[in-house]
Amino acid sequence: MKNIHSNENEYRAGMFNRNEGFEHIANIQPNSNGIIKPVAIELEEIIIFPKMISPIFITNNTDLSAVIKAQENNQTLVGLIKNNETPGFKSYFKTGIEMAIGSLLEMSHGTHSALFQGRRRVKIINTFEENKIIFVEAEPILESNKKINNKDHALINTTKTLFENIAQLDRSIPEEANMLINSITSPGWLADMVGAAIGLPYTKRVEILGLHDAIERLAFVYKLLKNEMDILHIEEEIRQMFKGKLTKVREISILEN
Repeated sequence: MKNIHSNENEYRAGMFNRNEGFEHIANIQPNSNGIIKPVAIELEEIIIFPKMISPIFITNNTDLSAVIKAQENNQTLVGLIKNNETPGFKSYFKTGIEMAIGSLLEMSHGTHSALFQGRRRVKIINTFEENKIIFVEAEPILESNKKINNKDHALINTTKTLFENIAQLDRSIPEEANMLINSITSPGWLADMVGAAIGLPYTKRVEILGLHDAIERLAFVYKLLKNEMDILHIEEEIRQMFKGKLTKVREISILEN
């Protein structure tokens, strides 16, 4: 199962279209042991964070059967993140994402697509198959409600400021992303939104998903932002250097003529 968009800018813009249409789908209620047992699909090269929406392209019958089953029961499902570090053996990262599914659309060549909305992180305890459909036993991970101290507030504010500076240099970041991020007060949600907005490698997005503590996650994202800012500054210096050289060449050419 892959993202329907091959264009990275289009994908990042889609992450912020928090449109309606998912309200009727409730999160699965845990049993007495705090465990949920939904159907699951395998995600490839895409991470959907909580509260975000992205189109998904469904390419195999196993995932399609799981999606149809979840829709028939008006339930969410879990996205499993494949761990490719163990070749020849199917394994998944310990953190997955519970998702709601929008309308299923049939595409060409027997493929399908749908919008998926991230709901909450889940800790994967076990996976098993029934009738060629993947099921999971998972524990929902809830965001902490602990009080934010002054140090946490400072981290939130500096992260927003740094992201705004990056957005001014990186034109691929949607304007609505900057506006939304400036309005966020939750450190966990802020970390997820920033992580989705900037052009991070897939492996870094997996790391962000796997960090359950909101402040720890935001601190990690802040470090990634600083690295991104350093790269953008270097790229800008190179552009200015070549721009200056080109101007000199043109001036010399004019004088010679």
